[in-house]
Amino acid sequence: MTDKEKQLISELRSAGRSYQDIADETGISIGSIKMYFSRSKDTGSAPRCEQCNRPLRQDVIRTSRRFCSDKCRVRWWEMHPDKSQSAEQHRFTCAVCGKVFFSKKPHKYCTRACYYASRKGGGSR
Repeated sequence: MTDKEKQLISELRSAGRSYQDIADETGISIGSIKMYFSRSKDTGSAPRCEQCNRPLRQDVIRTSRRFCSDKCRVRWWEMHPDKSQSAEQHRFTCAVCGKVFFSKKPHKYCTRACYYASRKGGGSR
């Protein structure tokens, strides 16, 4: 694909044309057009940081980013604690010893020792 063709399909895409429309107009296969946009850094509207709204630089290897820096990431999580899915949100009380513990998944017992104690029929350790 020549530079002129790349510029043309970029212009057509930014004008709102579909891949199929671009393929029909330029004579380039739709697969080549899709591949160009998947490899291209200029895919239209660039993703933006959720905290400061700056454009994000996306690496090919990494999954999509949400924040431009650690500073923005920390600030956003401080402002949105309700959206966290960390262990602090899951507070449980052990069915054997009554100890309060935190876990990412629901559990009845705080340790394996309490689990084994419940299996033996002991009320507490």
